[in-house]
Formats: sequence, structure tokens, C-alpha cells
Amino acid sequence: MSGDSSKVEQFDTLFLSIAQHHPEGASQLLDTFVNFLGRKTDFFIGGQEGEWEKLVMNTFRKYEKISKGRHEVELKEKREKEARLKAAAAKRVVEETVKSAEIKELTDVEAEKLQAEIDAQKNC
Repeated sequence: MSGDSSKVEQFDTLFLSIAQHHPEGASQLLDTFVNFLGRKTDFFIGGQEGEWEKLVMNTFRKYEKISKGRHEVELKEKREKEARLKAAAAKRVVEETVKSAEIKELTDVEAEKLQAEIDAQKNC
């Protein structure tokens, strides 16, 4: 079975339901599944010696590689998103600083009023 995504995902709900009945986690779930294969199928005795082991290990390695790759992509996307958010926040801070430091031309009346306030603060 090649693991066609659309065909495999149709069983997600069923497998999730089964997994939820295994409070000890993945090892208990795996134990139940292998026990089923041994009792209800010819998985262990139907092929040549060791074939089942090769099949299991190849399957595990395949999905380990896929899972690790997906995890790396998710971590990379998370880091990039955090970096974009930090850059945007820094840009806002710079813009606010620049905006507050803008030069404003005052009228003569406003200049006299500001000078009076400055003088009043110096005398206090």
C-alpha cells in the first residue's frame, strides 16, 4: 500500500477513536494492533522468514522520515512567523519614534506660548 493521502486519511477518525481507548499511549495501541495481526491474520506466518520484520521497519522508517520532515517545516514556518511579527513590532516602534520626533513649525503665538511654558518650568 503506497499510503495515498486521501485513502489513508479516511481512516483517521476510526484510528483516533481506537487510540483514545489506549490510555497508556502509542505503545499500548501498537501492542493491540500487532496482537490483532497475530490472532486474525497470517501476517507473521504467511510470508518468508523475516519478511514481516522488513515490511514493518521499512514502513516505520518511511513515516519517521515524513514526520520529521513535516516537523522541520512546521518549526521553520513558526520561526519565520515569529521573526516577521518581531520585525513588524520593531518597525512600528521606529515609526512611532520617528513620528513623535517630527519637526513641527509653530506660529509666532504658539512659539511665544511654548517659550513661556519652558521658562515657567525652569523657574520652578
